[in-house]
Amino acid sequence: MPDRIPRPIILLAGVLLAGVFQLGQVPSPAHARVVTGISVVHRGGQTFVMWQNLGPGWRYRVYRGSPAIVDAHVLAATTLLGMVGDSSAVDRRRSAILGSLQTFRIDSSAAPLPAGSGLFVHTPGAPTIAYYAVLAESSAIIFDSTLTAGQNRTVTGVAESPQMPLPVWQRKTASPANGDDYVLWVQSTPTSTMPALSNLPSIPTHLSLVRGVPGRPLTVFGHSRGGNSYNGLLGSGYPGESILCVEDHMPTRDVGGFTFGHHLEYDRGIFQNDVPNAGMLVADYVDRRMLYILDWAERALGHDPARVFLYGGSMGGSLAFFFAFHHPERIAASVGVIPKLCTGYTPDSNDWLRASFDRIWGRVADAPMGTNGVPVYEWMDGRSLAVRQRIVGTAPYSLFFGRADTVVGWPEKVAYAEAMQTNRIGGALFWDTRGHYDDPDLVPWKPTQTATRMHGFRVDRSFPALSHCSADGDMGDGSPGSGDNMGTINGHVAWDTTIVDLPTEWQCVLRSVSLPHRLGVFPAPESLFVDITPRRLQQFPVAIGVPYSYSVTDLETGQIVQTGTVQPDADALLTLPQVRVTPNGARVLIGHPTTSVGDRNVAAPGLMLALDSNPVRASASLTLHWATSGAGRARVLDVAGRAVRLLHEGPVTGTTTLTVDGRSLAPGLYWIEAVQGTARATRRFAVIH
Repeated sequence: MPDRIPRPIILLAGVLLAGVFQLGQVPSPAHARVVTGISVVHRGGQTFVMWQNLGPGWRYRVYRGSPAIVDAHVLAATTLLGMVGDSSAVDRRRSAILGSLQTFRIDSSAAPLPAGSGLFVHTPGAPTIAYYAVLAESSAIIFDSTLTAGQNRTVTGVAESPQMPLPVWQRKTASPANGDDYVLWVQSTPTSTMPALSNLPSIPTHLSLVRGVPGRPLTVFGHSRGGNSYNGLLGSGYPGESILCVEDHMPTRDVGGFTFGHHLEYDRGIFQNDVPNAGMLVADYVDRRMLYILDWAERALGHDPARVFLYGGSMGGSLAFFFAFHHPERIAASVGVIPKLCTGYTPDSNDWLRASFDRIWGRVADAPMGTNGVPVYEWMDGRSLAVRQRIVGTAPYSLFFGRADTVVGWPEKVAYAEAMQTNRIGGALFWDTRGHYDDPDLVPWKPTQTATRMHGFRVDRSFPALSHCSADGDMGDGSPGSGDNMGTINGHVAWDTTIVDLPTEWQCVLRSVSLPHRLGVFPAPESLFVDITPRRLQQFPVAIGVPYSYSVTDLETGQIVQTGTVQPDADALLTLPQVRVTPNGARVLIGHPTTSVGDRNVAAPGLMLALDSNPVRASASLTLHWATSGAGRARVLDVAGRAVRLLHEGPVTGTTTLTVDGRSLAPGLYWIEAVQGTARATRRFAVIH
């Protein structure tokens, strides 16, 4: 099973591209020059503008308007789409990686563009007939507005029709995987078919994939900082899976947006940016691109959308961790190796990584705000995410890291583990003595560090989130001499994937398991005790203030060894305390409540709700079983508890069937709340478009 994590790679492109810039003559400071050979093609929701380059040192302004741009007067009223440098048809990223000159294709079935071409890609937002012009400038000639029909301006308009832009196939990928390399051109202006995915227009984003068998899982691999989508085509080992890797790359010292993005005025054209001023917004461009490409992949590959796995190392391990938190409705499970978990942790273990965060996002002390409405160092820090996502939860994950890792840091892992336990998030943590750049085949947890750990999970299947396990190791306080050199949190507990999740009961079988490592095996504990919080519930209702009965059966003897009654906490999380688990298995059964509690905010025995599909794509049928006749209300809440849709309000009796329109909701997580008198029931669901 391929689980090697590639080491960071530093790519230098300048020497490889030196020959490209000999395609034209150095511009004369005394004479203006007019672009020639303009041509425009609209396909797949995007317009490709091409022309002949004038040579090194020239920059090109691309204009779009209607009517035709015939003179300077019309030009003054025309939209300047953006500016690109010389040789913009050259794929600099792939030329550097492959060691030979590569140019872009604008059509998967067409030849690559000539190296002497210019290229600008625009995504229109409305149907129209558009005309284009390309004007050149240099350091010697600031701007020349000469317009020549058929040379630097179009005579005939191009019919533009908005549709979702698709990545364009470029070439077969290099080793290690025999995949396909694609480019998606993104821009700074949002349209009806594509959100703003960059702070500049016409930016190529690379992605690579291996097409699997339709209906099988998709494994998304996160490459390391400085890596690329070629060495990121590593799968989980599931037969017939598709594999996708999306590059997080910028041609600057900061290399990429560290799975999130960068501030609005970040300059991709200079090697080192300054730290932004306090108050500068940070856009989640990388996160948006990942979601956009996942939507495309679902249509293009036909994989099982309930089995999307995320796997990666270093920065890619951080992608696996953060995406599981940010988008649990999209990810079945994830495995992250040597990840950074708490970008806001100070003092940081690595000065240059901290300096990079400062440049792309801003200083921790300045509390930069993301365009998603959340402070960046809360959204990108596992400690605060564990609190923010306590109700919603996360996709199940396994993380592997080292005490000697001074790149992403060890003390932050101890801090995160405490927040994970306190907020009942679940997940499995493994640590050993490795450093960040240790040979992945020689690390102590190598035999357990496999991506196959994800295979039993689905987006539409609940799971037990574990906390306070008696078999957990001691992480210490983060200082070098404290805690176990090698250990795990929750790693000794596994469960069968045949989980029963019905409106009347929830069942799961858990076992204590052995854990192999390079020097032997940590045996399965004869018995252990662990708190269990059912997460990602599909049908089983949990209501605040209601007592739930549970039992634990030892599968070896068939005897019930534990019984009890528990109530959900104020966040509607239901936790069974210290369930006894053995190697032979313990069957946990939670029953639906049959009694209400006084006049508190409870769910009466008959007040239940169920969705016929979760996640919701186009629409879903909602069935409400009311406790009695009278007035009732059902509405959709966002994760902050704000009402976003009223589904029903008025007289009710018996059973009511309603439709939840997913098309009218933005993708993400929501709650359905049903209220009748003092009774209340809720159900979490996800919307995917």
